[in-house]
Amino acid sequence: MSLAEPTNSNVNPQERVSFDKDLFRNIRRSLIFLNPKDDASDKLSSTENEPTLKKERYQIAICQDGKFAVTFDTANLRIRVLENTDHRQFRLTKKKVDIPTHNDEVVSKSSHSIDQNDEEINKTIAYFKIGENLDIVKFYQRTIQETGIDVDDDKDDRYRWGLDISNVQNYQNKYSIFVAVSRIDVSEDMKGKMNADTESNYKNTIKKKYETPITDVRLDFIGYKSSEPKKGTAVYRLELIKNNNKNFNLKICPVIYCYSDSVSGICKFIQNTDCVDQNGYTLKRFVVLNFSGIYNFEYNFVHRSFDLSTKFDYPKSINNELKHWHKGNLEDCMDKLLTCLYDKYFLVEQYKNDVQMLEVYDLSEMSLKITPKRVEKKDKHVRKFNNSTFSVSKLQICFTRGLRTVRLYLMENGLEVVSKKFDEIEKIYSIEFIDSDEKLLIIGEKKNQVKLVIWDMYNTVEAKTIILENFPIVDLSNRLARTSGNILQVDEIGRVTSVLKKIENKLNQNIPKSTDEKFKKYTNKKVGEKTDDRIDENHIIHFDKEFKPIVIDKEPWVIDDYERNSYCLYQNKEGTRIRTLQLIVGRSTVQIWQQIRDDSKPKFELPNNGGPFLEYIWANGIPINQERETTRLRIEEFKYKPNDGSSHILDDFYLKVYWYKRASDVNDEGKTTEEIIKMEDEIIEEMERNRKAGKEMEKDGIMEMKEKVIQRKDIIEKVSAVRRACVALEHLNKRRSFLVTNYIKIHQYEEMKVYINHIVWRFAKCKPEEFKLLDVRHNIMKKLILGDCNNLIKHILFGSKSDKDNGKKESVIRHIPKSVSWPGKNFIKNDDLWIDNNGLVLEDHERPENDMELAIYRYKGLELKDTVVVAYLLEYYSCHATDYVGWMSTVSKALPLLFKYNYDDYARKLFRKECFANQDYFSAQDPYNIIPVKYQAKRNHNIKFTAFRIDKLQSDEYKRYNRIRKLFEPFKKIYKFFEDFDNHLEKSPLALRVVPLPEFTVNRIPHKNIEQNYRLNITLNIFLFLFVPRWYKIGRDKKYQLSSFSRVVRYENNDDMYDNPATEAVIDFRWQKARNFFFLLFLRFLVFAFSVYLFVTELIQLYYHGPRKYFGDIFNSFDICSILLPVIVMSIMLREFKFSDGFASVGSVDIGLMVGTSFSVFFLWIEFVGFISPLNIKFILLKNPNDPKINVKSDSSSGTATNPVNNDVFDIALESDYDVTDRNDNPFSSFSTSIMAAYFWLNGDMVQRDHFDFWVIDLFTLIASIFIVTVLQNMLIAFMSGVYERAENKGRQALLRFRANQIADYEALEKFHFRPPEPEPKYIYYIGQSKNFQEWYQMRKNDQDEIYKDFEVKSTIISQAFKDVNYNDFSIWKFDDDNNSSNTNGKKKEDSIDSITMLSKIINSVENSQEIILEEVNEMKRMINQLYIKFNQNE
Repeated sequence: MSLAEPTNSNVNPQERVSFDKDLFRNIRRSLIFLNPKDDASDKLSSTENEPTLKKERYQIAICQDGKFAVTFDTANLRIRVLENTDHRQFRLTKKKVDIPTHNDEVVSKSSHSIDQNDEEINKTIAYFKIGENLDIVKFYQRTIQETGIDVDDDKDDRYRWGLDISNVQNYQNKYSIFVAVSRIDVSEDMKGKMNADTESNYKNTIKKKYETPITDVRLDFIGYKSSEPKKGTAVYRLELIKNNNKNFNLKICPVIYCYSDSVSGICKFIQNTDCVDQNGYTLKRFVVLNFSGIYNFEYNFVHRSFDLSTKFDYPKSINNELKHWHKGNLEDCMDKLLTCLYDKYFLVEQYKNDVQMLEVYDLSEMSLKITPKRVEKKDKHVRKFNNSTFSVSKLQICFTRGLRTVRLYLMENGLEVVSKKFDEIEKIYSIEFIDSDEKLLIIGEKKNQVKLVIWDMYNTVEAKTIILENFPIVDLSNRLARTSGNILQVDEIGRVTSVLKKIENKLNQNIPKSTDEKFKKYTNKKVGEKTDDRIDENHIIHFDKEFKPIVIDKEPWVIDDYERNSYCLYQNKEGTRIRTLQLIVGRSTVQIWQQIRDDSKPKFELPNNGGPFLEYIWANGIPINQERETTRLRIEEFKYKPNDGSSHILDDFYLKVYWYKRASDVNDEGKTTEEIIKMEDEIIEEMERNRKAGKEMEKDGIMEMKEKVIQRKDIIEKVSAVRRACVALEHLNKRRSFLVTNYIKIHQYEEMKVYINHIVWRFAKCKPEEFKLLDVRHNIMKKLILGDCNNLIKHILFGSKSDKDNGKKESVIRHIPKSVSWPGKNFIKNDDLWIDNNGLVLEDHERPENDMELAIYRYKGLELKDTVVVAYLLEYYSCHATDYVGWMSTVSKALPLLFKYNYDDYARKLFRKECFANQDYFSAQDPYNIIPVKYQAKRNHNIKFTAFRIDKLQSDEYKRYNRIRKLFEPFKKIYKFFEDFDNHLEKSPLALRVVPLPEFTVNRIPHKNIEQNYRLNITLNIFLFLFVPRWYKIGRDKKYQLSSFSRVVRYENNDDMYDNPATEAVIDFRWQKARNFFFLLFLRFLVFAFSVYLFVTELIQLYYHGPRKYFGDIFNSFDICSILLPVIVMSIMLREFKFSDGFASVGSVDIGLMVGTSFSVFFLWIEFVGFISPLNIKFILLKNPNDPKINVKSDSSSGTATNPVNNDVFDIALESDYDVTDRNDNPFSSFSTSIMAAYFWLNGDMVQRDHFDFWVIDLFTLIASIFIVTVLQNMLIAFMSGVYERAENKGRQALLRFRANQIADYEALEKFHFRPPEPEPKYIYYIGQSKNFQEWYQMRKNDQDEIYKDFEVKSTIISQAFKDVNYNDFSIWKFDDDNNSSNTNGKKKEDSIDSITMLSKIINSVENSQEIILEEVNEMKRMINQLYIKFNQNE
């Protein structure tokens, strides 16, 4: 193995020799490589093209952000680094250009789709050759043209190769990129033949090397032959230069790399992707995967070096599979591991009982990310072909087993979004998200023909099949490189091409020329009429032939007159039957209405009783406080295309509208509403003049212009239309307050909501999978909540009542919870919380992040019967949570708000749901493979609920701790022997559960760089740990950063939450750390006894919690007294202190001082044991009552005595001689007898009260009689009467509440760590005896009714019946499962009137009310005219 030294002509010989010695010394020590502080600036050597001696075998890898790729000719050992010139970065906002498609429509494509050339990626950054020992042999100044001729194909099957490339790393404006190559010994590293010596010494094999093309010095290791292939891994660091065009070129300097000859396997650079900005990605680690495990090379971004620190084991399921890999004489496991690896994720499959369970691990954190689950039956086709592969986007994971079907899961909670089967292909080889995660590319095969399928998941929900010529799928795992949105392929001669560019070029070939000349404009227009036949100049009607509008005013929230434009889209007259489609553009909406009228038939036989019905609605969503005449919709262009032979009644058209709205970042402070409106109107007028003059619009101004194009495809593509309908529901609801006093407009408004609700429900019923995708992409449920569509929400969640009445079990899922919005999109916009022209005030700077939180915010302050949507969502999520815990992901985050806004009844019912006890979560796993071994011992037969975590991959770091633990093994065996000596019971059946509240204990407090504190400030941390009181790391106004658990503890005011196994498990999981923290705090108090320390601690707590909550806990009052009173007493005592003799000069003890001391001890005992111990107080007071003097009650008696001999009478006086120092008279003079005397208080024998006259004695006697005599006697009575069990349960809940409050306090306190703390797990696992779960569920079995049951009956929400109406068959929307109506067959059915729903009733009522009111208005007009005529006649 050679090592070359960089050359610098400016370095003198002595410095050069010194550099050589240092370099050699570092190699001998086998350290990790560190970047030298000063890089030499030598030029790369110039090498002519050399002949290809072996047949090329190429592999390709792409970096995580897709900007760079690397190819490797494994036969000739040539590495080529390329810049991806077709790089497609995730677009948060799309820049759109108009390109005609095969439908002659204007569609949006990204700007990089215009160029149809240059499929090949040929921009080379570096090109070099390596030797058999993986050192760099030479660099090439230009790319060698591979011939592809048949030369010697000398393939060595003993070795395979691993290849990867990192993102560009930037540190202090120094750019570099890493390339990793690993020669894998298949028999050693991929077939289970493990060498124990090699495993134990793998950390000592990393060497640092410097390679430069100019070889001046060569160092050879003894015993190494460079010509012999040998396994090993090398990581090369290439320095880059960034030019003014932000392009990268190779820096002319030595290449530094590290090498290990004992570790080989699949190479993978793992980026830290916590930052949303892709340019901010930093390399976190480099891993090598082989049969033995995952070798972890931690990356030091300061030194730009790697450290092989640990080896992680695989997850248990795949680890067990690999252990038996060699027994079946199978091939190597490399292909198996490659299918499990994508980007930074590692996926494991498990199958049991026809249930599929996936485990997705994040290699950047070495922890479990999600565990998607699906019930699936395996068949013979699965056994015949199983090529599992997966892909991960920013929000979802797509998985397939290789047979036609792909499944989408949310990365946030593991819930299945959709499962889609593609009949176009039989086998699936690869899948990848493209077009900013909007589409999915599937590479498959059918009948030996390669096919590519592009599935548009969110826009059209359609799949398009493409066949590419010369697209080989041989050795696809090595020839194809993919990352989110970027797919590159290398062919047999090393030519790299962009697969997506190939697809675009193929599609562009089939695009016909634009046919804009076929579009026409309406030549006729007229002024509309009002309902009373008066001229309406604000309504302009555009048409080609004679046309009478079917609607004239469909924006009832606009009170004043406003401009409207109507267009005839379709009108056909067949006899007496007239069918009409009308488009109307109002102030803020565009609507399409249809009407079928036939005067020869009764109304009930016509669709919708012969009245118009809504087909489509689009709203611009302008904020309610900005909607006015100047911000109205303005029509820029409308044109239509005559019928082109299509069977669809709707002809193609093109409508472009625009409007003006306020920019989002405008500051209007200090201005009145009138001033703002006036200023904005003036700006709009100026912008309108500039637009008509063709001037460019000013950017970053106060007002901005928005545009929208509506075409036929937007109407007939149901996904887009439903999305617009949901936006319109929100738009309408925000304007509901304008209609308070207008009866007609209220009915028109309700009529329109019924139509829109029906549009949404019809799509959700017929296309549940598409509706679910639409909800994931565009937050449809959020819009329905803001639209107050409570009844529609219930039908979407639980289905229609008719299905349940007919015995159909509703199992269709149309909504799944999520808290992570689409990248670049905010869940809540600034104007979303404006309802009825009033904004919802958010406290604690919190903004809703999911539907559950939004529902709580939306209806806060209302009666529970009016907040039934919250109950709908809670019931829906908790019912499904028995199958999978991810259903409660949003409930976990919103739970604190239930208590904060006093939804206690909902919370009480929630914590009694079945999902907290019975779960079907581990149906694909063996629970005893998950439960830790220490909990499976038989001595744990009394175990209640114990929590633990299993989300971390185990590393060999634990082996060092195991060595220490082995020292205590003999003592453990002795302990176990005595523990099991008389224990004849076997272990109880354990039940494994998961707390159904994901991320319940995860907080959002910003984390400090613990690594720096750990390494540089250890001494300071020790000082702060010992002497400085703990302060709170968040302020009072930032408590929303606490975990959901801590916030719930702060807000709850009852014990319902603690009567729950999951809550007890959470407390058990977090109590250990909190208990240790407070125990150490108590030890510090015992060691130092610093009153200042404790006093400052109490003041910090008083400020953090506030006076109300702080003094609401009686123990806090005892805390203050236990600190202040001893300080005061000691301060008084110090007045008598003299430096000469101390306290020797004190003549007598002050009785007041002794009383203060006794009370101090009293409060300290309360602090120490949580209860009083009066016997010690009496012992302090009465140990020596003479010093100071305590008055003794005189016990004397007087009388007479008679001498029986002579009957003389004597006056006598008897007085007892009470010795206060004798324990027979004063039992409190001795500690032992004071204990016995205190015990006899139970019988009422209170010696101290009978003999001493001191108010302090009486006070302590009263306290003792209350807290000891009364309490203990009642405890005994309760135990005898059976009430003790209920009291024990309440006591346990009180204990759990106390611990929960301590845990919440511990979470907010500042802590000094001496090692980086582990983050809180997403899922908390816990175990308990099976009978405990069963008993808990049986006790609450009667409380399993729907959460909304009692509140829905009282609700004031108007219920709408969702049924198939008779105009569905005539709608421009067609669904495959639409029911054929009687009108289609020309038959009259008796139940035709029943098919007309509440919608018809509303329409009739509106029509009747309009006729009545118009008649009254006309009558009043006639009376006024008559009076006017009479008045004129009299004159």
